[in-house]
Amino acid sequence: MSRPHLPHDSEDMSKHVVILGGGTAGTMTANRLHRAYDERDIRITVVDQDDDHVYQPGLLFLPFGPAQPHHLVRSRRRQLNTAIDYKRARIERVDLSERTVSLDGGS
Repeated sequence: MSRPHLPHDSEDMSKHVVILGGGTAGTMTANRLHRAYDERDIRITVVDQDDDHVYQPGLLFLPFGPAQPHHLVRSRRRQLNTAIDYKRARIERVDLSERTVSLDGGS
């Protein structure tokens, strides 16, 4: 199956998708977009304020002993394909009309 080609609406030949939040939904969305589209057509960035991804379904096993807390936490960066950008920063502002995201520290 071939990857779809995105139409371009500017001189820039690629789209930049910014996903705010690196939880399960953000991580799955980023990885699926990466698999679905050609890297020349799309740039993906995930932004989250910390690097700890907690496997929440595993929390059910903590009270009963089969799981240890340190087994349920992984680096968010490690959950993403290496071609996906990851920014560890707090989101300061989202401007939908300008299509910009301002991060803590001026990024």
